Amino acid sequence: MDRKQWLFYFVSEAEVLTYVTLDPDWRIIFRGEKMSFTCNVVHSTRKTDQKFYWYKDNQQIKGNQQKFQIESAKIKNSGNYQCKTMASNRSEPVSLAVSEDWVILQVPSYIYEGDRLTTNCRGWDTLFSNEVKTYMDGHIIENMGYYMDKTGTREYTCKRKRILIPYTSKPISVLIHELFTVPILQLTSSLIREGDEMTLTCVTTLALRRRTKQLQFAFYRNEQKIQEFSVNDNCRFSSAGLEHSGNIHVK
Repeated sequence: MDRKQWLFYFVSEAEVLTYVTLDPDWRIIFRGEKMSFTCNVVHSTRKTDQKFYWYKDNQQIKGNQQKFQIESAKIKNSGNYQCKTMASNRSEPVSLAVSEDWVILQVPSYIYEGDRLTTNCRGWDTLFSNEVKTYMDGHIIENMGYYMDKTGTREYTCKRKRILIPYTSKPISVLIHELFTVPILQLTSSLIREGDEMTLTCVTTLALRRRTKQLQFAFYRNEQKIQEFSVNDNCRFSSAGLEHSGNIHVK
């Protein structure tokens, strides 16, 4: 491969990103249940069908289609799954656990700031009562969806009764990921003279799995808001003046 060919391959690879989604979107399922995996492709410019590669625990597995399915899950199907195309690197791993426990607590595969977290406490059979108790970091919480307001790791368990005997799920750690990268404020130019047009731009990147989410931006100078929250990621001044000097940041 000559230098031009190598450069083209490198650029093409950088343009194509992949990530795996689960259906249903639960990190843990019972033995014998079905699970579907999809390799989602972002920034692809290819017009023809692509060949896909699948990996479990860093070992390539059978399958060259965009989707593959486990019809009846076994314990050995537990592991970390990744995919790639001929023009991309491997995706970040998605974890799947297959359980034979009496009770499991199901949570989505990836959770970000601002997501509504819904848990699902399930019993192995139909003899379990409908009463559910869910715990976060050892403290009981309401068994309903709620919004994650900050990053970090939380530990969840749940409890259900089967013929009056209580069963508790194994703890499951939930990592709340950052929705976007730390914003960087960019100026039109490093040197702004009085009377120049000045544009401030907030530069940040959404997480790949939330790339369609709409962010809103607000601009501040010396802790005073100079532009309200909106989808506009820039703040423009037609004629910069001394009154625009100060410490400017975004939220």
